[in-house]
Amino acid sequence: MAYVAIGPPEEDTGRAPDDAAPAAPPGPRDGRRGIALTALCLLVRPDSWRPSPDRRPLATAAELIPDGATVEADNTVAPRLTAPTGVVIADRTPRGADRVLLRVNDRTFPFASTDEQRERVALLLAHGYTEVFHQEGTVLLHRADPAAGVPGTHRPGPGSAPVREAVPDDVGANLLLRQGTSRRRRFTRATSTGHAVLTRAREHRRMTFLSRATRPAAVGSSVALAVAVAVALLAPTPPAYAASNAVPTYEVKINLTVAALDATHAPSAAVKSAFGITGSAKSRSYSYYDTDGLALDAQGWSVRLRHKSGSSFEETYKKRFPVTNGDIDAALTTANAAGFDSSDTNYDAEVDWGYAKQTLSFSNEKSHSASGYSGTAMPTSTTGRTWLVNDIPGKLEDWSSANWGKDTLQVSRAHGPVTAKVYGGAWGPSDDASIEVLPVVGANGTGTEYVVELSFKTSSYADASDLHADAIAVAEANGWLYHGDVLKTQLILDRY
Repeated sequence: MAYVAIGPPEEDTGRAPDDAAPAAPPGPRDGRRGIALTALCLLVRPDSWRPSPDRRPLATAAELIPDGATVEADNTVAPRLTAPTGVVIADRTPRGADRVLLRVNDRTFPFASTDEQRERVALLLAHGYTEVFHQEGTVLLHRADPAAGVPGTHRPGPGSAPVREAVPDDVGANLLLRQGTSRRRRFTRATSTGHAVLTRAREHRRMTFLSRATRPAAVGSSVALAVAVAVALLAPTPPAYAASNAVPTYEVKINLTVAALDATHAPSAAVKSAFGITGSAKSRSYSYYDTDGLALDAQGWSVRLRHKSGSSFEETYKKRFPVTNGDIDAALTTANAAGFDSSDTNYDAEVDWGYAKQTLSFSNEKSHSASGYSGTAMPTSTTGRTWLVNDIPGKLEDWSSANWGKDTLQVSRAHGPVTAKVYGGAWGPSDDASIEVLPVVGANGTGTEYVVELSFKTSSYADASDLHADAIAVAEANGWLYHGDVLKTQLILDRY
C-alpha cells in the first residue's frame, strides 16, 4: 500500500517538497499575493509533510499493508493511505478490517487514553488477529482468522445513523499559535454506501487567537494580529529535504566446512594460500547480551561485548533489516523510514552478504577500558551488562517505547563467552580478508563444533559481487564450501 509523506497536521512545515521547481521572481504586488497563496496551499498539501522520527514506524508499517485490504488506521496515517479497498480511522468500535494500524504509546484521536488503545490491540489479538509489526509503539495487526468474532464489532452500512465521538477537552490545537487557545472541534462519523466517512464540524466558525475576555481595543488587536499572521505567512522559509538513504559497505561471508582445517583446527596451508591469508592467529572473545526469551533479537537488535587481545573492549549495538530478493535499496528505504539514514553518523551501514542470504545492519560502536583484564578475558555477565546499559544509544533505548531498550537490556544476561581465532590477509579487490575459526558447544550441550567463516570487506557493491562469486567457486572446487549460511549471532544466543 502506498502512503503520502506521513506527518500530523501540527508538524506541517509550510515548505516546498523536495522536487518543487523554484518560482520565477515575483513582481511587487503579484509576488506578495503569490507567496501568500503558495504558503496557504502548502498548509493543505499532504506531500509537503515529512514524518518526524516518532511517526516513521507508521510509514514503515503502512508499506506492509497489501493493496485491496480493508484497514482501520491511526488518525495520523489514515488520510495518507492510498490504494486500499477501504480505510477508516480506528476508533473505539472494532470494524472487522483486514489490517489494523495503531499506536499504543502515544494517544491518538478519538481514543481518550493510550490505555484504551492498548486494550483495543489486546482485544483484537485475543480474537483472531496476529501481530505482524511492532516498532516504537506502533503496531500492525492482521486478521488471520476472519471467522473469529471480535466483541463489539460494528460495520456501518447504508442508512446508519451518524455517531458523535466524545472528544477529550485537550484534543485539537491552533494551527498558527501553538500555545494559543485550542480550537475545539467535534467530529461526526457518517456512512455512505457502506463505508465510514469522516466529517469534521467546528464548534466555532472562526479560530480564537485571543482571550475571550472583552478588550477595549478589539479592532486594533485584530489588525495587529492580521499583520502578524501575514508576516508569518510571507516570511521566507528554506525547502524541507528528507535525508537520503545510507550508503553501506559490504562484507562477504562464506562458511567453510571443517575440511578447510588442519589437525590443530587452524586453516590448512592450502586454504590460506587459496584465499590470501598470511597473518598469524589473533584471539578475540565475545558475548551477546539478551534476555532468556531473546527480546532484543525479536526486534532485530543485537548487543555484543567483544575483547580482542591487547585492545579495549568493543561495545556494539546493531540493528538488522532483512534484504529480500537482493533488493538492497528497498532495505535501505525501510531503514530510512525507521530513522537510519545518511544523516546519522553514529551508525555504520553494512550489508552482510552470505552464501544465500543478505542482511543490512546499522552498527553503533563504543569502547570500554580493558584495564585489569589481560588477554581476551571477559567481565562477569553483571559487569558487562552494566557497561552496556550505561552506554546504550538513544535509538535502542527508546526503540519500542520509552526506555524499552534500556529496561530490556537491564534484565539481559551474557550469552557466551566464546573465543575465536582470526587469520588475516588480502584477496582480490579486498585488502581486508580473514578466516575466523569459532569453537562452539554442540547442539545437545556437549562436545565442540567448529564454525569456519571466510570473509572479505569492501566499500564497492561490484567488488563484493565478484568476491562472493569467486570465493564460492574456489571453495566449491576444493571441497571446502558449506552450502548454507551459519548465523553466528543466532547460534550463540541459542546455545549459551
